[in-house]
Amino acid sequence: MNYQFSLVLPIQNHDEIIELVVKNINKVLKQAKIDYEILMVENGSIDKTLQVLKKLARQNKRNKVLVSKPGYAEAIVYGLNRAKGKYVCYMDADGQCDEKVLLKVIKAIQKPGVDLIKVFRANRESVLRKNISLNFNLLANLMFVLKAKDINASPTCFVRTNLKKLDIQAKDSFIDTELMIKANHLKWKIVRIPMKNFNRAGGESTVKPGLILEFLKNMFEWKFGNKFSQWVKTLK
Repeated sequence: MNYQFSLVLPIQNHDEIIELVVKNINKVLKQAKIDYEILMVENGSIDKTLQVLKKLARQNKRNKVLVSKPGYAEAIVYGLNRAKGKYVCYMDADGQCDEKVLLKVIKAIQKPGVDLIKVFRANRESVLRKNISLNFNLLANLMFVLKAKDINASPTCFVRTNLKKLDIQAKDSFIDTELMIKANHLKWKIVRIPMKNFNRAGGESTVKPGLILEFLKNMFEWKFGNKFSQWVKTLK
């Protein structure tokens, strides 16, 4: 069965909050009469997340349970490759994203000539997170000439038929930067939509010293290594 819209949620150790998050998303999409599916991708949880997801799938056939290798991008790519919607989207599942913005995202991606929808957070939960984000975006924009705002914000949405062309390689949180680098090279028309950012509903923050070093490593590999040139060759 094909759908108009597929939403991929990477989920790890969110057993206390994921039921409310998914039900809120269902409510918004159902009320708007969107033809959709939600791909809930568990990836390495050590709590009862998988049991909760199976319960949600039993309650609503539009909720699909998938299990991938551990890792944020691992879960996203796994879900995207199994999505059946004309438009595909991925979004954090920690309760910080305003699910109502999905309606604006879906409306915008359907406009002629639009290739990619990226939200940007109109507010941040702390000064520290805001400063980390500003510095990361500044560095990424300088290195790759992106002119992008809030690169790591989600939801992110594009037409599913472009998935093969993107050939996403990231296994971690660099997925958003990789996507922007490739969209920039392809000269995609990108629409950015502001979103209210809520306080984290549960789970641990992923912004840790190891993640920052991971970002820096990935950026230098894409700038000075052969990852970009190898991808460009696949376009020919």
